[in-house]
Amino acid sequence: MKLKSAIILLCLFCVTQTYAQLNVNVFINGTMAGTYSVNNDQTDAGMWYKKSVFKNLDKLSIEVKGKELNNGAYVRKVEVLDENSKSLFMAAETPTVLGQFLLTDKAVLKRLGKGKQVKLFLLMDPASSKSMAPSKRFFIGNLSSK
Repeated sequence: MKLKSAIILLCLFCVTQTYAQLNVNVFINGTMAGTYSVNNDQTDAGMWYKKSVFKNLDKLSIEVKGKELNNGAYVRKVEVLDENSKSLFMAAETPTVLGQFLLTDKAVLKRLGKGKQVKLFLLMDPASSKSMAPSKRFFIGNLSSK
C-alpha cells in the first residue's frame, strides 16, 4: 500500500512539474515593480498598481521567462489588448535581452494612467518560413490600476 501511494505521489509531482508556467517581471521607468507567474490555463493573472504609479510613467517594459522561451526557433512578440480584446499595440522582443519587451506606445501608457486594464499575450511565430512548427499564443497577464 505504501508503494502504491509513493508511486501516485511521484506521478502527481511529475505532472505538476511539466505543467507550463511563465514568469513575468514588470519594470516601470527602469525599476522592477513586481513579478508574477502565469500557467497555461489561467485567464486572470497579473499586477495591479495604484494610479499614481502610472501618472509619471515614461517607460514600461516586461520580461517573460519560462521553458517555452528557450526555443530559438520562434520569433516572439507581445500583443497588448484592451478589455474588449481589441489590439492596441504589438511589441517586438528586444534583440539584446531574451524575453524582454518594451511597451512604449503612448495610447497604452495613457490607458494605464486612466486606470483602465490592458491584457498581455505572448505570440510565438516560427522564425523560418519553411518551418512546419505551429504558431503559439499565451496569455501572460493583465496590467491595471486600482
